[in-house]
Order: sequence, then C-alpha cells, then structure tokens
Amino acid sequence: MPAVIFCGSDLIAMGAMNALEEAGVRVPEDISILGIDNISFAFLARPPLTTINAPREQLGIKAFVALEKMLKLKRHKGAEYTLETELVVRKSKGIARKVKLRAFNR
Repeated sequence: MPAVIFCGSDLIAMGAMNALEEAGVRVPEDISILGIDNISFAFLARPPLTTINAPREQLGIKAFVALEKMLKLKRHKGAEYTLETELVVRKSKGIARKVKLRAFNR
C-alpha cells in the first residue's frame, strides 16, 4: 500500500477517505491523504483534510493572460508559471514511514 495518496482536489480527497474507510483502511494510521485547493469545508472532513492552499485568484489571472496571449498570437504554444502555495497540515497526514519505491513505466 502507498504511504500517501495525493488527490487533484479536496473533494476527490474526501471521497477517497470515505472509500478507504469503507474498505477498512484507516486515515492517517494506515495511509495519508492530501488534497489541493483548501476548500472552505476541508477542515470539516473526518479526519480534517491536509491540503495545499493554492492562490485561486492568481491562478485565474495567469490563465486568462496566457489564453489572451495565445488568441492574439494565434499560436498554441504552452506556457509555464510558478505560484506560491502553502501546505495546510491537518489530521489526514500521518507520520512518515519507510516505503518500498516502485517505478512505473507508461
């Protein structure tokens, strides 16, 4: 079993916690769960969800500027941006344990 599941959103993370609970897997004792976006009710999950707080307004502005630039230049060249984020540690993160690393080829 992995040590942690990192989900693409807090809602997905909360759904994963529910599914794990139904399967008898304990969060955070058996596995840690992390979400991203720090939705307003993430702290209400049981256990309260550890998440990454991403600056939504800055993300939206960067996306709009990139889209506007692509439309003006009539090119679909990708862009790379970096935004400051913050780890919000709550109770869904357990103590790190040794895990066997596996490589996956796709």
